[in-house]
Amino acid sequence: MPPVNKLDGTSAFTDRLHFLMFNHSIPEEKRDKELLGKLLTDTERTKIIHWALEGLEELKRKNFVFTESDTLSNFKKIT
Repeated sequence: MPPVNKLDGTSAFTDRLHFLMFNHSIPEEKRDKELLGKLLTDTERTKIIHWALEGLEELKRKNFVFTESDTLSNFKKIT
């Protein structure tokens, strides 16, 4: 994470950041070069939209508080 100066002496800004941890990399030779096209088909797009809306409903039920993994919590402590 790039350093963020705490101009006001608090962590208010960084407390509001949400990090996405990518701990698994697919080797180049195993990557699906046609994935974007596959995801943009009508069937897959519909599924993705429904999945996103389900996630939004869950987030609303949790009063817009994101779930945080232990890995992410530990990462934020050291940054």
